[in-house]
Amino acid sequence: MTHAQLGIFLLLLHGHANTAADLARGMGVDTGAMTRALDRLEGKSFIRRLRSDRDRRVIEVSLTDKGISQADVMMHVAVDAMNLHLRGFSPDEIEQFKGFLRRMIMNA
Repeated sequence: MTHAQLGIFLLLLHGHANTAADLARGMGVDTGAMTRALDRLEGKSFIRRLRSDRDRRVIEVSLTDKGISQADVMMHVAVDAMNLHLRGFSPDEIEQFKGFLRRMIMNA
């Protein structure tokens, strides 16, 4: 699983996006790159794309049951990796680190 694919999974899983255009905006990539990524994920049966009933121009994207299961596995892997990297940090240091990251995101 690539970093970009993880981002797609998380945006879909948490309901922050449900179209290819939303995903592209959320990931900061062009729609062509997103289409290629979605093609790969659909080929692995992790996502499905369906034309919207309300607007036929819109293609809605969702995780399949297999995709939801994979997202759960990926979350555990990510949490384990983060815990490994933060080993030895105090709770106060972790909160300070998170604050620095939030400030960096706000500056972007």
